[in-house]
Amino acid sequence: MTMDEHELSPEAAGDAASLDSEAVASDSEFPEASDGSANGAETHEDTLRAENRALADRLRAALLAADPAVAPELVHGETVAEIEASYAVAKEVAERMRETFRREAAISAAIPAGAPGRLPAHPRTPIDKIRAGLSSPAGSGAPAPGRGG
Repeated sequence: MTMDEHELSPEAAGDAASLDSEAVASDSEFPEASDGSANGAETHEDTLRAENRALADRLRAALLAADPAVAPELVHGETVAEIEASYAVAKEVAERMRETFRREAAISAAIPAGAPGRLPAHPRTPIDKIRAGLSSPAGSGAPAPGRGG
């Protein structure tokens, strides 16, 4: 995944642009050692590694600033490619967590909080009880089983 594929805030985009310009500037600041000594080449390589590591750290910070939901512990690496790959994985994990929370919120919204609503008591008065008894199939005028009649 490249920087162009990520949605960045304006601040993070500015950081990314400054990373690119610093990388170009660092290439022009350190031309190959003119004396050809191994010590000069090693120093140059060490300097480039340190600068690349610093740029990778700034990229990591910019990516984390662009999406605060991404866990910083999941974004790691020594190179830009490693950081971008771990960021992609971390972003996917964050998106799965968001989706899980959305589903759980939808389920919990469907279940009312607290005690269930009270149902009306049927029948309420003695007259209502008599009417209910007479209107039920067992109340068709025949005596109930077990009652003499």
